[in-house]
Amino acid sequence: MLGSMRPVRPGFRDLRFGFLLAGETVNSVGGWASAIVLWGFAAYRFNASPYAVSLTNMCWAAPATVLSPLMGIYVDRLGPKRALVAGYLAAAAAALGMAVAGSLVRLDVAAVAYGITRALVSPAAAALPPRIVASDDLLAANSLLGAAASVGQVAGPLVASAALALSGFRTAFVLDAVSYLIGAVVVLPLPVLPADKEESPGWRHELLEGIMLVGRRGSGWSR
Repeated sequence: MLGSMRPVRPGFRDLRFGFLLAGETVNSVGGWASAIVLWGFAAYRFNASPYAVSLTNMCWAAPATVLSPLMGIYVDRLGPKRALVAGYLAAAAAALGMAVAGSLVRLDVAAVAYGITRALVSPAAAALPPRIVASDDLLAANSLLGAAASVGQVAGPLVASAALALSGFRTAFVLDAVSYLIGAVVVLPLPVLPADKEESPGWRHELLEGIMLVGRRGSGWSR
């Protein structure tokens, strides 16, 4: 039990971080593949006009842009780990919703749901590293996780092309859903370190006691 609460070390020697890094890479690839396939699915499957395709893309992108700052409040309440797992599971369901969409309207609705889940995942993923690694390792952890996320920009289009060639549009959405499930699995065993003293309920009382003690020792009076 105590071993499970050890901070995660940013390196491949710590399997917990290795799995997290692999999950982040897979998730990034799946997300970019899904985003690239979306407009083509709307155009070729439902004969959508350029205006309708742009509307579908807006349904996918706008919720994350608008709601991410607001979702940060719920991340604080739930905690980054719980919020991230919940967001991953919801995103997997939304990706499957896009895969089984039988009309352009249903595709747009699923795209909106997907965008809302991304609005939760983004701040939760940003808030997770400080709660699983020691402060001295935070820079290294963020650098490695950022590099893993960038892999999706390169590999995502390749995966999307392969999925289209082998099985069609829907496969890319299914792969994206699977990538989110993988992300949830690798996050679940991570430890959640205690918050800093400044964030704990009793820090103000402890700080006041310290000031009073220094006052008594220094000049014979307390404030």
